[in-house]
Amino acid sequence: MPDLTATELTDLQNDLGITDDESVFTDEELHRNHNRVIDDLGEVNLAAVRVYCFRQLVSQAARLFNYTAGQSKVSRKQVRDNLRQDLAMWREEAGLVGGIIAAGTIDLDLDEAEPTTASS
Repeated sequence: MPDLTATELTDLQNDLGITDDESVFTDEELHRNHNRVIDDLGEVNLAAVRVYCFRQLVSQAARLFNYTAGQSKVSRKQVRDNLRQDLAMWREEAGLVGGIIAAGTIDLDLDEAEPTTASS
């Protein structure tokens, strides 16, 4: 299975907003998502790799807490909404209509339900 080239890896990091001082995704994790797309779609689709990455970020944002620091206030909903907007943009770019990737006989629904807790 072909790995991302150095140029593709840099482009992917830039598209995800990853700078040199951040560790949102390791290179290994980006390569893994690239390989997952190839496994699921049977082809290289870098826009779909971005979709997989943003889907993971939306899932990870569910663990965030609302916080206020000085005059700054961030809500989990705000973070998730922003990530979902980026996810929708990359779905369109990848040609993933309706958030579904048809992978052979398996349909992968890229929409994630809101997380629930035992108290919900």
